[in-house]
Amino acid sequence: MKILVANIGSTSFKYRLFDMTSGTALAEGRTERIGRGGDCPDYATAIERCLAAIVGDGKPLASASDLAAVGFKAVLAKNLSGRSA
Repeated sequence: MKILVANIGSTSFKYRLFDMTSGTALAEGRTERIGRGGDCPDYATAIERCLAAIVGDGKPLASASDLAAVGFKAVLAKNLSGRSA
C-alpha cells in the first residue's frame, strides 16, 4: 500500500511517498517560494511536478492509481488555537 502525504504551506509544497507494507519512504520533495518570484508560479504547478517525479517508468509509482490514499499534513500557525478569547 502506497500513500502520498502532502504538506501545503503558505508558500511551499512538500511531499513524501510511503510504502506502508515495508514502512519506508520511497520519494520526497519540496517546492519553495510558490508564487513569490521563484520558478513555480502556483500550487497546481507544484503538484504537477510532484506527480511527474513519482509516477512513470522507473519511478516509485507506475501509475497514479497505484496510490492507496493521499493525506494532508495540517499544522496550526504559532499562537493560534480553536478557542475564542
